[in-house]
Formats: sequence, structure tokens, C-alpha cells
Amino acid sequence: MRASTPLPTQPFANIDKRSGAWPVIEAMMTDHDPAQFIAGVKAGADYTGAGGRDAQCKAALFLGEWLTIRKGGQGADGMFAEAEALCQPLSIEHAAAAAELRRMNP
Repeated sequence: MRASTPLPTQPFANIDKRSGAWPVIEAMMTDHDPAQFIAGVKAGADYTGAGGRDAQCKAALFLGEWLTIRKGGQGADGMFAEAEALCQPLSIEHAAAAAELRRMNP
């Protein structure tokens, strides 16, 4: 998925709204105010307390992807840079953030 590519809704029609995947699906399919959305996701990552830096890493990566898909990439490079700094160097999340940064800034 890339910016300005409409998301098809049909593949998600049968997913239970109580599923753990639903908040992510809903976020990718709904338009939100970027500043409020970023603040909410970051607050949620901090609130979990379960992962600390790991939760912040995943939140930053998710926000970078969300900004790429929903907002044409505006501000995504900052989120990918944050994810790259927070994520463990050999993690999938770190590699994904680094790849997105290279794609955005060839």
C-alpha cells in the first residue's frame, strides 16, 4: 500500500470488530487529524507500560506507515527516523524503518 492508493474495504468485511487487528484496520481506513492521531497512538504506547521502548518503536513505525498511506507521506520521515532510533538494531521494525527512510530519501 502506498499513498493515494485507495484501500479496498471488501477484504475486511468479515473481520470481527472485536478482533485485535480491528483498531489497526480501522486506523488505516479512516481519516484522522494527524496531530491528534499521533498524540493518541504515542500516549497509548506509553500507557501500555508493557514494552516501554519496544512499544514506542512499534508505535513510531505504525505512525510512519499511517502517514505514508493516509497523508501522502507528510511527516512520515520523522516517524521512520524515530522508529529507527528506538527499535533494536537487528529487529524487523528497525529494518523496515530504515528501508522506508531510504525509499523516501534516495
